[in-house]
Amino acid sequence: MKAKHWVTSLMSLMSLTSLMACALLQGCDTRSSIQADAPAPNGPSALLTIPIERGKHWIAEATTDDGHSYSMLLDTGAAFAILGHEGGLTPRPLTPEVEAGWLKRGVIRAPTADGAMSVSMPSQDRVLKVGVFPGVQIQKWRIAAGQPALQADIGQFASATDVRFDGVVGIESMRALTWRADYVSGTLSAYGDEAPAHDWQQCVFMTFGSDAGLPMIDAGLDGGEAGQLGIDTGDSADLQLGREAFEWLRAGRRFSAMGLASSSDASSQIRHEPSGLLSGVSIGQRMMPKLEVTPVDPFPQHVGLGLLSKMDRVELDFRHFRFCFDMPAKPVDSKVSWVGAALVRAQDGYPIVCSRSRRTGGSRVAASKQKTC
Repeated sequence: MKAKHWVTSLMSLMSLTSLMACALLQGCDTRSSIQADAPAPNGPSALLTIPIERGKHWIAEATTDDGHSYSMLLDTGAAFAILGHEGGLTPRPLTPEVEAGWLKRGVIRAPTADGAMSVSMPSQDRVLKVGVFPGVQIQKWRIAAGQPALQADIGQFASATDVRFDGVVGIESMRALTWRADYVSGTLSAYGDEAPAHDWQQCVFMTFGSDAGLPMIDAGLDGGEAGQLGIDTGDSADLQLGREAFEWLRAGRRFSAMGLASSSDASSQIRHEPSGLLSGVSIGQRMMPKLEVTPVDPFPQHVGLGLLSKMDRVELDFRHFRFCFDMPAKPVDSKVSWVGAALVRAQDGYPIVCSRSRRTGGSRVAASKQKTC
């Protein structure tokens, strides 16, 4: 089966009534040119630099005006900041005057419903209370007070990730900077002006999705027509496609292996979804390694840190609307997640590969024996 419209034929499924829309983000526009300006005479200087690891979330330490420190997840998949309900870093109360200002500036496009908004998340649409972000300092980067801040169970959300954090910084703040993740040196840096010059292996045009506010790039499959995918730095997945696209690929036996993956989001809902191992995905002229694909609905389809961390260097240049990256000499293929059992492609079907219990009470996958359940 030739994969031609693997994403574009399903873009109509991404029409959401979500809060996280490009129209909500003040100044969210597109440009026809991505020509770089000349670098500053004295060379660029990063506003912040933090350590990162492949496959790990981006976490920065923020300080409030009263001197308290909090760990913040840097998440391009969230339109606005997300803070806790009580204790620690919480939003200030929303007043009618502040909400009127948001509406006037186009930060939000409709009045809140008694101080709450509908938000699209990977698991489901949720209604969350909204307050006012109090403002924090991350090294030399000042995130001013006054933008919307959603309230969620941060403790439960963070418990499903690789590290703990106290809040989320969303794309409304992050798009003011240029972000460069260097997995070779293990650093993430952000620049308020030009980033240091670099001869990238590949750059592609990047814009904002009209429905979800995500940074969007074109991707292809087996040389077919390109479709758009979001870039979600708050998601640890490789690639998440719309459910119809996922089932189309599965029906066409495009996955070399099938598994079962679990994940969680700010709604505190843990979900289990099938996953498939897919080859042939490309960004620009560069072919990606084998990726684990999971379905997502209603949240827009996107790539996450699982794919980004397979690259040596990544740059989200919101100043010039481009996404750039370097691939290692030998990119590492993903494997499907194994939660109790998995399906492995074998000629005309997918035999189930079962788990078996250890005496310790745990389990392991008997993949070598290809047992069926």
